[in-house]
Amino acid sequence: MSGLTGFITNNGIDLSYVFSPLWNSASLNNENVFNAKNTFLAGIAGPSAGITYTSDMIGYTVTQAGTRADFSMTSGAIYSVQASSTNALTLGAGVWMVTAYSTLQPSNNAGSCQFSTTGLSTNQTLYVGGTGARSVCGSMSIPASTASRIIGSFTTTIVVPTGGASYWQLINVTFSTFTVQCLATNCFITATRVA
Repeated sequence: MSGLTGFITNNGIDLSYVFSPLWNSASLNNENVFNAKNTFLAGIAGPSAGITYTSDMIGYTVTQAGTRADFSMTSGAIYSVQASSTNALTLGAGVWMVTAYSTLQPSNNAGSCQFSTTGLSTNQTLYVGGTGARSVCGSMSIPASTASRIIGSFTTTIVVPTGGASYWQLINVTFSTFTVQCLATNCFITATRVA
């Protein structure tokens, strides 16, 4: 066989023929070549201790959970899950991948949810800037149960302008036949810097 010939088998490429003119194929078999490749292509060694990220580094992640106590909601009204203006999530200028997650609890009787939204806003009471309102739950009937929940989340990227910005997580739901509580401390925003 010529020196650069190999065969594809059920176990991958049979490399014993690739080097056969140069070496004895009995001493150079697929397992030896595979192990040699693994030894030399193991990758770049990382740090022996965990990396400490700062907010200007790609990969830096921060999470802001809701800080309000659980509260009753009026159908169609917009609420912040942060208790005050000091509880906003502040992000530096750059591109961030954000996830917003919401958890609502209907009362223990059957009813329906028409939709639920959540999102990030630079205003504590209206969807302004940030991601705007994102639908995270569509129309559904909900049975009578203390275990029922209306949950939803989304992930997107946002560009934070020069100088950075503060964001509040807002939430909204329309419903009928039952009452709804926002489980605010079970709502959260996670942001990871990607650029």
